[in-house]
Amino acid sequence: MKKIFFLPVILMFVIASFLFSCGPDLKKYEYLKTPQIRNIPKQKMITVHVQGDPNAAGGKAFKTLFKMFYKLKGKNKEVESSAPRARWPKSLSTPKNEWIGIYGLPIPESVKFLQEEDSSPLIRAI
Repeated sequence: MKKIFFLPVILMFVIASFLFSCGPDLKKYEYLKTPQIRNIPKQKMITVHVQGDPNAAGGKAFKTLFKMFYKLKGKNKEVESSAPRARWPKSLSTPKNEWIGIYGLPIPESVKFLQEEDSSPLIRAI
């Protein structure tokens, strides 16, 4: 009787250990562990410039950036979304309230101008 009980338990243990030991091959992502600098060709961008602590000003900047981007996307079907980019050109020793943040999203070269009602001093197409 005990042999009949132990056989399914052992079989379940072997199957479970086989299933949990088979996972995705992470070796192909090994190169991502080391930082790399890439050279990307110049792109036309919508940028938003803000000043202040990135933790406080970043949300407003991204909101403005994506609002403008999706207005463009609605009018121009070839606009495709990609990852946003951000830079803080001032030194880390500068107080956070004086930091300048430049947030941007790439847009196609075919976009020639931003509409007047969408323009603000913070938004630029470069």
